[in-house]
Amino acid sequence: MAHTSDPSPARMALEASGLFLSCPTVVLDKLAARLRSRRFRRGEVMFHRGDPGTTLYLIAEGRVKVTVPTDEGADVVLTVLRPGDLLGELAVFDGAPRSASAVALEAVTVWTLHRDDLLGCLQDPATAAAMLAALARRLRRADELVEDLSSLALDARLARVLLRLAEDHGEDGHGGTVIDVPLTQSDLAAMTGATRPPVNLLLGAYQDAGIIRFAGRAIVVRDASALRLRAAL
Repeated sequence: MAHTSDPSPARMALEASGLFLSCPTVVLDKLAARLRSRRFRRGEVMFHRGDPGTTLYLIAEGRVKVTVPTDEGADVVLTVLRPGDLLGELAVFDGAPRSASAVALEAVTVWTLHRDDLLGCLQDPATAAAMLAALARRLRRADELVEDLSSLALDARLARVLLRLAEDHGEDGHGGTVIDVPLTQSDLAAMTGATRPPVNLLLGAYQDAGIIRFAGRAIVVRDASALRLRAAL
């Protein structure tokens, strides 16, 4: 009986991403052969805004924060990415410099793929549509952040950040939804476009009101309804 070898980790990563499901097997195998694994230490900058951008990253392990600088020189955290997410989609389409910076929040392993190796696969309409959808989601999230920063009070901005983190990274436990992402309170402040002291005060107020509680480094959302009220949703 013929034996079919198990798919390689690179091939499994491509399939798990959901973007390449419609690619023919021969194309998937070709792409998998060109994937290269890279590792980053916690706190290591994976790339800076303005760096050459010709590589797609597929996150295999760990989480990554994506940041952009403000006119005042501070950083705003656009999003936190998790395993299975893509990083650097814009580079796939235009090869222009990076539009944001990426920092490993913990030990991170990624698969990298040069944009030239993707061109053949992007000729498949379903794969191209999936890639565009991933890019659209990222741009939509950025637009929401800009709108929040320009129109909402800090209380609502922080509540929305916690709700997004709970939706993207939360797990049930400890009487609520556990957000176990290695974000500092400075990171949370950067996600709201604020400084650390007022964010710390609000987090304390949320805890006193029973909306959240801290479990080590994790934040447990205990009352999502109250958080949505504060978020004006």
